[in-house]
Amino acid sequence: MSERKGDNRVNRNPHVHTAGKLVWDGVRRGPELPEGYEWCEMTQGWWNTWRDSPQAMLMTDTDWHEMLISARLHNFIWGMHMMVSKEGGAFIMTDCDPKDARACSAELRIRLEKMGATIKDRGSLGMTIGSGPADVIAQAEQTTRQAAVDYRKNLGG
Repeated sequence: MSERKGDNRVNRNPHVHTAGKLVWDGVRRGPELPEGYEWCEMTQGWWNTWRDSPQAMLMTDTDWHEMLISARLHNFIWGMHMMVSKEGGAFIMTDCDPKDARACSAELRIRLEKMGATIKDRGSLGMTIGSGPADVIAQAEQTTRQAAVDYRKNLGG
């Protein structure tokens, strides 16, 4: 494909995902971490933080599957690993190798960016998080207004 002189290539496709303002409704979503795998305490807390987050209100089964892969990466970084000691050949527990942690951290960061983990990530997704009771009240009022409009339309007026 040839470029014309002065052609400024820009992605002109509109953003498909615009979440708007999210206000957590207090409902824990998503599955528990699967049994049969040793999840470290840090990963268990991290997983439940995501389950209790406003972002969880948007997550579908495919998103939770991606989060489970992310949980494995998180657990690899934060968990202890059984190794064979060079002196004596005994089994010992040790932290993740720094080189492995660096690679896993980079992949984990990319995955979490897509879920809106930080303020910057949410901004690029068009997502904001409500900050408290005033937002909950405002959202409830908006829902009530919309329900009244919908009811009126159904009556033919």
